[in-house]
Formats: sequence, C-alpha cells, structure tokens
Amino acid sequence: MFGELMPNFRIRLGSALMIVIVAVIVLLYLMLPYVREAYPSSTTTTSTEASTAPTTTTPLMNPQTLSIELDISDKEGVRDFGEIAVIEVDEPDALRFKLINWSAEGLRALSLNGRVDLVSEGTSYKVDMPCMLYFNASCARIMLLIPGYDGPLRIEPGRYSVRLEMRWSNAEGSGKVKLHISTRAYKASIIDLGYRIPEDTASWVMAEGSTRSHALLINRVEAAAEDSGYGEFTAYLWVFAPVEEEAVKAFKFEIKSLETGKVEHHLEIPVEKRNATYRVMLLIKAAPGEYRLSILQPINLSVDLRVK
Repeated sequence: MFGELMPNFRIRLGSALMIVIVAVIVLLYLMLPYVREAYPSSTTTTSTEASTAPTTTTPLMNPQTLSIELDISDKEGVRDFGEIAVIEVDEPDALRFKLINWSAEGLRALSLNGRVDLVSEGTSYKVDMPCMLYFNASCARIMLLIPGYDGPLRIEPGRYSVRLEMRWSNAEGSGKVKLHISTRAYKASIIDLGYRIPEDTASWVMAEGSTRSHALLINRVEAAAEDSGYGEFTAYLWVFAPVEEEAVKAFKFEIKSLETGKVEHHLEIPVEKRNATYRVMLLIKAAPGEYRLSILQPINLSVDLRVK
C-alpha cells in the first residue's frame, strides 16, 4: 500500500512546486518596475550625466592665439566660454585682442561682439570687442578707442584668468563660426613704468636735441627678438620745470614704423612735478623691424630703434 501512495505523493509535490515557481516569477515580474526605479542601471546614469554636464577643457598657458568654435542656430544669442586661458605677467605688459582669422559655415549673415575678462587676485580688466565680425548685417559701436581692442592695454604683473563671452545678432541660417583671436595684436607698444629714476645711465643713448633742462635716454637702440617675439627697450624722459613755468599735465609719446610710416602706438601719460622735475620711465616692446620713438609734448625729441 505504501508503494502505491508514493507515485501519487510525488505527483502532488511536483505540482505544488510548479505552482510556487510560477507564483514567484509573477511576483518578480510585477516588482520589476519598482526595482528599476530604485536602482537605475549604470549605463543609463552615465548617458544622462554626459548629456547634461558642461564640457570642460584645460586652459591654455600664455597663448599667442585663442581659437574657438561657435555653433549658431538662433537669430541672436550668447555663449560664455568661461576660462579658456591663463596669462602670467612678471612685469608690466601690454595685451591687445584682435580677430586675425575666421571662417563660417551655413550662415548667410551675422553680427558678432565679444568680451574678454582678465581676472587675477588683485586686479581685473574688461575688454569689449564690438563688431569684431559682421557680414551681410549692420553693426554699430562707440567711436571711442578701446584699450585692449583698438590698441595695447597696459596690465599689471599677475596671473590672469582669461574668460571669453560672445554675443551675436542678425544671424541668418544655421551653422558654425571658427575664430582665431590674437592676444598681442600689435607690432610695437609703449608701456608706462611710472615715476622712476634709473640707477645708472652712463651707457645709455641720449636722443639728439637733449639739453640740460630736458632729455630722452634709452638703454640701447638695437635688440634681438625674445621668445615672446618682441625686442625690449627701456626709455627715460625728464623735463626740468622751474616754478614760474606753466605746469605740464601730460607727456605724449608715439612709436612709428620706419618701414611703413604707420604709428603703431600713441600714448598720453599724466605726470606730476617732483623736485621741480617731471619724469617717466617706459618699457618699449617691438617686433622685428625699424621704429622711431618720439616725445611730442611738452618737448620734441626722438630716437630710432631696431629689432632683429
């Protein structure tokens, strides 16, 4: 009799196990949406983060050129590139940002303005670049000269974060613009070093026409271009002014290319009289070529320079 019951018991046990297995499968199937919600897959998370996270790039160190690409699909807009470079300055220097090359794809018209912010711990500068690029569109800008854009901008020593913002309007079409912006777009610049007296000028060259009451001196008249692409000179001007003479408010300088006749930089420096004398020291930076450095006011003196 026991032998007869065993097959029936096994059949019933197998059926019960099948029912339990089916119930577990159904239960897991019903719970699957909640499991996915609580524990999303790593693939899904990575994809979402990649599409929303901002693109970061390592800032360039002391670049001669800033190269950027701007996608444009709307008629007007703004793009903040953030920090794109770092410029380190050990002594007073000059910068000038200028578009030197560009290309456009898919756009029939565009008006583009830019802005560069130079930020260090103690000093910051803002350089607006109106109408830096426009084609088949109008663009209006102020007529005042903008230091750092229309001419060199003097900057103090420091480590500067270079941040770039671009704004566009009157765009027609959809495409991209590639821009190449020089950070030192000048052949020669005059940098004011302030009221200083050089320690020893025995070996310096004195400009023709200098007298006992005024003189323009320069440490050398020929220099080789350094790694920066510029040769450097130090100039010193002093003007003796007795009490009865009319006060001098500013010195006016210019540096001109002797090869093209173009005035590369014109600089007006406010001055104060100390011990009956007005003084100023200058740093001259020039690319290879021949130049004439001149003081135009309150006296007229000049000296020729050459960079190899």
